Amino acid sequence: MDGEPVPMRIPQNDPMAMELRLAVRGGDLATVGRLLAERPGLARARFVGRNEGTRTLLHFAADWPGYFPNGAEMVRLMVSAGADPSAPATGGDAETPLHWAASSDDVDVAAALIDAGADIESTGGTIGAGPPLANAVGYGCWHVARLLVARGARVGSLWEAAALGDRPEGRLYTAIARATGARGNTTALVGTPEQVAEVFGDYYDLGVSHFLIRGFDPLIDAIEYGRELIPLTRKLIAERDSSRGVAAE
Repeated sequence: MDGEPVPMRIPQNDPMAMELRLAVRGGDLATVGRLLAERPGLARARFVGRNEGTRTLLHFAADWPGYFPNGAEMVRLMVSAGADPSAPATGGDAETPLHWAASSDDVDVAAALIDAGADIESTGGTIGAGPPLANAVGYGCWHVARLLVARGARVGSLWEAAALGDRPEGRLYTAIARATGARGNTTALVGTPEQVAEVFGDYYDLGVSHFLIRGFDPLIDAIEYGRELIPLTRKLIAERDSSRGVAAE
């Protein structure tokens, strides 16, 4: 942003950087506080590693394997000195400190970062270039995954929904998919024929033109689909097409 000072760049093998990193990993709040006081601007410094990639002071606090002593207090100390909780790493994946905490399931540090204003939807993670929730789910870090959802993180994909819960939204039911690793036709829509037809209509509005459906009792389910669900879906889609001026095929 215009007017803001350019962050200082410090090699990661600099003696002061090494002292700082060891103090963070040891939970030594006094040493970190002293270094922050001695070096104005250190809280927003960029620590330069291989290939000129950089990370921030808060990345040290959120680093793998996580759960360093006084982790939450360390985050609060750094933020009070001016550290930006949403600043991404550079030179590769643009992961924020919250991405790193999510990847090590460090729920204490993650909560402290969120409390400090970290962007829970910041993209650039190692799992699909997504937000911290994708990292947490992708690496099986369930404490942080549940924390992120509780704090308002958007569940942005079916695989995340299947991992996190039985019915993430609307009529979609994913417990079977989660239990079986999503093998076969294991993702379901639940509800009355009218309710499920409404969901098919929503998918149709998104561009889906063909539906492959089955149940656990194929013959009986096929009969019931033919009696109720399919006619209702065709009627609903025809009505939506008509309201948009689309000619029936």
